[in-house]
Amino acid sequence: MSSSPVEIIEALSMHSQLEKLELISMNIGRNECVALANLAFTELRALNLSNNNLDDEGVDALVGAFTNCKVDDLVLSSNPNISARGWQCVANLLECPHSNLEELHLIKNNIGDGSALVFANALSTNPKLKMLGLEDNDITAEGWSGFSKVLCDASSINSTFLSNHTLQE
Repeated sequence: MSSSPVEIIEALSMHSQLEKLELISMNIGRNECVALANLAFTELRALNLSNNNLDDEGVDALVGAFTNCKVDDLVLSSNPNISARGWQCVANLLECPHSNLEELHLIKNNIGDGSALVFANALSTNPKLKMLGLEDNDITAEGWSGFSKVLCDASSINSTFLSNHTLQE
């Protein structure tokens, strides 16, 4: 008999010292995200949930759990069921002063210009994120333009100084 993703996640509760967790292509959805969010992973630094079935409610649950934890590498690539509302929630995490995210991978998610601009705006106050992966999304020149001003606002000396100089990739 095979175990369901929820049963696997619940079994992980005995391993609160996990530092890295990869649940790739396991049909992780809303219920599994809620189960993950309820676990007390005190040492978790990296979580990879790529190629699953995440949706906005699942992302809400995860982001709520990540606001005060050590996760610094989050992979949500290839989860096309997340809409602009879910991406807004992830952007809110980037704005949270207690977030430790240094790497965020959002490749192949049908992210459009509106969500790209939301991420660009979130980066204006984020001093920690070093890598944001947005490859293979639906972002046009309009969406990418938002990052220019955040990363190097040349409108004044003070704006240039206050630009986000943390993002490296």
